[in-house]
Amino acid sequence: MTIRNRRRVALAAAALTTGLIAAGGGVAWASGALGGVPDSAGVIHACYVSSPTLKAVVLIDPSKGSICPAGFTALNFNQTGPQGPQGIQGNQGIQGNQGIPGATGSPGATGAPGSNGTNGTDAAAGVSGYEVVSETTSGLNTGDSATATCPAHKLALSGSGEITGEGTNGDIAMISGSRPLISHAGWEVTTDFHMTPDWVDAISSDNDFFTDAGQLTVTVWVVCATVS
Repeated sequence: MTIRNRRRVALAAAALTTGLIAAGGGVAWASGALGGVPDSAGVIHACYVSSPTLKAVVLIDPSKGSICPAGFTALNFNQTGPQGPQGIQGNQGIQGNQGIPGATGSPGATGAPGSNGTNGTDAAAGVSGYEVVSETTSGLNTGDSATATCPAHKLALSGSGEITGEGTNGDIAMISGSRPLISHAGWEVTTDFHMTPDWVDAISSDNDFFTDAGQLTVTVWVVCATVS
């Protein structure tokens, strides 16, 4: 298109726009009195001439009923576009100063007492009447047991035993076991012996090594108490 033709198109568009403004034609020009431009959403409504190469643009206010006349195409400005992609994460900021400690809270209310434990009934369980009982038994051979029993209505809590007389056993006899009696009525310990080379030789010669060794004396202790 030549410069002369471009000027003709521009003049024609300007004349058309001026005519529309002067005649009304449903088009309102942007001015200080045009309160709806932009609208409450920040959008500017306009119309532009569809046919000429050089587009003439006029503003309208749809809130006052203005529309684009024939030969014009609607055009809106300042519309919100789609959200862009999230940016990269920024660098971590420096740590702030530590805050001052808060005030100490008031003590909480005292909780309610728990219920008593039971031993099959609703009565509270307990232990009382501790007593240590000892019994000494003589004339035992190695391998025999010795006991100590609690008084009636008391149970054995723990116990132990000691060989207090060994006859001619020397250091051969020993306590080999310790346990409560049935129903915890008392305590029992068992004895045993170390097989020394002399005893092995005596057994191989049909010697009665129990007789040669002599008999033991054993003392047993038991801790008894009343349990309810």
